[in-house]
Amino acid sequence: MREVVKEAGVSLGLVQRVFNILVLKGLLQVDGIRTAKRFSFNKPKELLESWLEHYSILKKCKIRTYASALSGKSEWFKALKKSGLESDVILALHSAAEALELKNTNLEGLELYILDLSVRAKLESALQLEPQERGYEVLLIEPYYKCCSSKIGRTVKKLAFAHSSLPF
Repeated sequence: MREVVKEAGVSLGLVQRVFNILVLKGLLQVDGIRTAKRFSFNKPKELLESWLEHYSILKKCKIRTYASALSGKSEWFKALKKSGLESDVILALHSAAEALELKNTNLEGLELYILDLSVRAKLESALQLEPQERGYEVLLIEPYYKCCSSKIGRTVKKLAFAHSSLPF
């Protein structure tokens, strides 16, 4: 359990609660006692299917939709670079898939996770964003899992250097 705590950056109590629920549902197998416990998944496919069925990014993350006075990704990326805010965001959803050449949609908007929530107003200004009720050109997402934001950001930044099509 302590390995999971260390890797995920969450409390031991949370890991214990989650593990207990997974054991009760028959998804996690426990071998051993006390500090010598070993865990393994009995039904990893069922766990994934359950997660996919119940998880909703809309319920977990704060999502803001915008129209932009700038026209298209190249202008958005130039504005991000010029503002110095590119290290405070990472590509999300369709934008991330497209950057990794895994695009399977015709959406042309820009989706970004905001790693530092204090820069949202600066981002709105730099990208010339106006809030929009329906649809979007730019989508700003405030991650629900704050503890993972910096870890995700570091991983994506490493990918950015390894993959030439990522803009920053």
